[in-house]
Amino acid sequence: MPTYRDRAGGFTYSQVALDRSQATHRLVVGEWSEGGHRPRIARWPLNPRTGLLARGTSSVPIVYPGPRSVQGAVSVRGRYYLNAGHGVSGNGELRSWRPAGTTWELPPGPEDLSYDARGDVLWTLGEYAPRDDGDNPGTYYTRYVYALKR
Repeated sequence: MPTYRDRAGGFTYSQVALDRSQATHRLVVGEWSEGGHRPRIARWPLNPRTGLLARGTSSVPIVYPGPRSVQGAVSVRGRYYLNAGHGVSGNGELRSWRPAGTTWELPPGPEDLSYDARGDVLWTLGEYAPRDDGDNPGTYYTRYVYALKR
């Protein structure tokens, strides 16, 4: 199994996605950052024959100027879609960015993203499991997998 080393240093991988919306597919990786620096996103072209990173390619990470709590990122035809979480009690956000973008409100804890070109939809999920503490059964039913029209 191939592995890749971060030659730029200091990139904390948190999520991965495939961008298959262009002729040359790309691997999209991003980092989660609670405080300090803004999260970064990087894309690398894939070799169409092997599906591995194309030889001799590199990517300069893009600094995302939005919220620091990005949990999932995918790119579709040059536009980025990012899920940002705000804890179990705060709604999440799906943001689109190129660098000016749109924001959708999501249930708490949005995580990874994937794009399905057949329906032009983004797939995501919530990270928080249903809460059943006896006193408030079923208070948080946010561990859903759901699609959003792009």
